[in-house]
Amino acid sequence: MIGGLLVHLVIVRTPAQKLVDKATLNSIAGVALDFLVVSAVASLSLPVLLENWQALVVTLVVMAVLSVAIFYWIGPRIFGKDWVENSIVNFGAMTGVVSIGLVLLRAADPHFKTGAFRGFALRAPFASPLVGGGLITAMFPIAVANWGNLGVGIGCVVLCLLLLGLAKVTGIWKSPATRDADRQRSGAVG
Repeated sequence: MIGGLLVHLVIVRTPAQKLVDKATLNSIAGVALDFLVVSAVASLSLPVLLENWQALVVTLVVMAVLSVAIFYWIGPRIFGKDWVENSIVNFGAMTGVVSIGLVLLRAADPHFKTGAFRGFALRAPFASPLVGGGLITAMFPIAVANWGNLGVGIGCVVLCLLLLGLAKVTGIWKSPATRDADRQRSGAVG
């Protein structure tokens, strides 16, 4: 993503910008994304999955419930406008990998009419070094070995509640009714 950003920054400042066809780039990105998803699924180890099926079932059920709750309850309160598109890319990343989130976003917003793709692409370089295979993800096994599953779980719940409180204090968190009222006021004023 950083490489793509650098290429974009260079191209928009040159006459070569006229040669770039956005529809073709979107098609190439779609094919590349399909290959990424297929290769991620193909790299799964079936013997390891079968060995740990009980723990995987419990984890899958808990994470499915949490992911759906986050999508329907937190999404509209954090994103407001175009919350479905902004939430679905995160839903896909939570339930699989980033490429799944991007596939779902492409299905929900195939012509990128919302800012969801741009927003996700802009935050990815900052979030990826931490989660989804980054530093925090790498630290989880160490944390579980030191404090146990319950300790790490309680710590994560406390951290999530603190982050939700911070979102509420800073005004990022708004109920859908409050967002609608704010939109109507700004529409009437503007």
